Amino acid sequence: MVKVILQWMRFQREAFVLFLFLLMGIIGYGAYIAFNSEIMAFPEFTNVQFNINTQWPGHAAEEIERLVTIPLETVTRSVPGVINSTSLSEFGLSVILLTFSDDTPNWKARSDTAQYMTNASLPSGVSPSISTDTTSLGQIMRFSLVGNLPPDEMRMIADWQVQRYLLTVPGVSDVETFGGPTRTIEIKIDIPRMQSLGLTISQIAQNLGANHQNAGGDFISHGQEMYIVRSIGLYQDPLDLENAVIATQGNTPIRIKDIGSVVMSHHVRLGQTGRDHDDDVVRSMVNLRVGANTMQTLAGLHKKIDELNDHILPKGCRINVYYDRGDLIHRSSRTVFHNVIFGIILVCTLLILGFGIQYWAMSSGVALIIPFALLVAFVGLHICGYNPNLISLGAVDFGIIVETAVFGAEALAVSLSRQKKKDDEANALALAEVLGPALLCAFLLLIAFIPILSLQRIEGRIFRPLGITLVSALVGGQLGAFIFLPLVSSWAPIGPKPTKSDAVFHWILERCNRVMLWFNGFKYIGWIAGIIMAVLLVAINWGMGTEFLPTMNEGNIWLRVSAPPTISREKSVQMAHDIR
Repeated sequence: MVKVILQWMRFQREAFVLFLFLLMGIIGYGAYIAFNSEIMAFPEFTNVQFNINTQWPGHAAEEIERLVTIPLETVTRSVPGVINSTSLSEFGLSVILLTFSDDTPNWKARSDTAQYMTNASLPSGVSPSISTDTTSLGQIMRFSLVGNLPPDEMRMIADWQVQRYLLTVPGVSDVETFGGPTRTIEIKIDIPRMQSLGLTISQIAQNLGANHQNAGGDFISHGQEMYIVRSIGLYQDPLDLENAVIATQGNTPIRIKDIGSVVMSHHVRLGQTGRDHDDDVVRSMVNLRVGANTMQTLAGLHKKIDELNDHILPKGCRINVYYDRGDLIHRSSRTVFHNVIFGIILVCTLLILGFGIQYWAMSSGVALIIPFALLVAFVGLHICGYNPNLISLGAVDFGIIVETAVFGAEALAVSLSRQKKKDDEANALALAEVLGPALLCAFLLLIAFIPILSLQRIEGRIFRPLGITLVSALVGGQLGAFIFLPLVSSWAPIGPKPTKSDAVFHWILERCNRVMLWFNGFKYIGWIAGIIMAVLLVAINWGMGTEFLPTMNEGNIWLRVSAPPTISREKSVQMAHDIR
């Protein structure tokens, strides 16, 4: 190892430009990966899973279970990669939850399921659908529509304008809208008049649907031009619907207005949303597509929302964003960078106090290994296909990272203090004596992280990024020691040069020795100190519990209240208002 270190030191000195170019290339690549990596607030621990939702309005839960849920469950259980299938059948609704193995790609699971669903024998008119490509942690934005327009018009704007515009943003999986009555156009039939004309409800509905379509014709040539002939049959307003012909008797057309009237109404409301003091608001929730970048998607959403507010939405209606996942990510990123900067300053200060001010270059070189090791950790996570998160980056131990470098710096300091002129062979020998055992110690630490890397399922998704981060940072620390220590050794002074910081350090050691000698004057001080320490440890750990997951608190309160299933909408709205 001495020859290798000596040749490396000579290469750094003789081909400094080439060495600097290679070093800047490594640092630049790591910085590029770091700045383009999304620092997540917490890891994505959701299984590869999604729902198969099927609506069949007006049918009881027993019919839904027998005619919809069981046939779908039968064909989807054989989808490659399925490890669990659960279902729920309610009035008019069937929900099947499929969970897949971790090695099944999300896109393949969805594609295979859609193909297998076509083999199910379902009642006429029943069409199952797969839930959107998102997870339970995919809710990245919540907003409401504010203004002086009525709630039903707000809901129509949200469904036909806001939702369609936001779905064009790359990374958005779905925009769910809640609240506000849904407008409908209803035909009120005069039953006696309808029966007197020999018509039925099904005939009226069928003829109305047949008339509600455009028809294409042929071409008409006119001089040197050709015109396309088409007939417009779509209803444009309620007046067109009133004049729609539904039957003919004796060459006399029968229109909707002859047997009834067309009125504007709303769907039957089963729920209602409120915010603050307003009991009826329209709000939406934006879900992130699996694998999409949160910050890039949020930037696109804000740009599109500004465009909607400034140019598209009608006067008296605006989008008010009241929750944004970017706030949490920014706070998490600031926490990580604060810890890194504080760690560098702390390590550099302690090294200067320990080695002396004359070895400031060596102390700074050891401290620079911390950001270098973190860049290597970002690269390791990128290669393994993971995004960094607050749990993984917060678990990095700066002491472990610079441990090898501290041993090497101490050996270099001792070697330099004995020299009268720079001796590369002596410095290489000093480094070789400590780097070998230090690298062995680091290798044993890497072996200790293997159980973390072998975790599977939810545990693996949570803690495997942490293990990869620790292993990569530890490897980066060893590489940093091998790169920076020989480089800064040429800048460190030779020979013993006591400084003021050394005097301060020796003054601290002298006071500590006096305290220890004072304690040694007591006969049973060791037993007393041990008993006191044991009592303190028992008292501290007496009521301390353990938990599998760390606390993931965004600073928000999520309150859920259960009411009897038969409660009316009016009563539930009043209860929610009182709670808010």
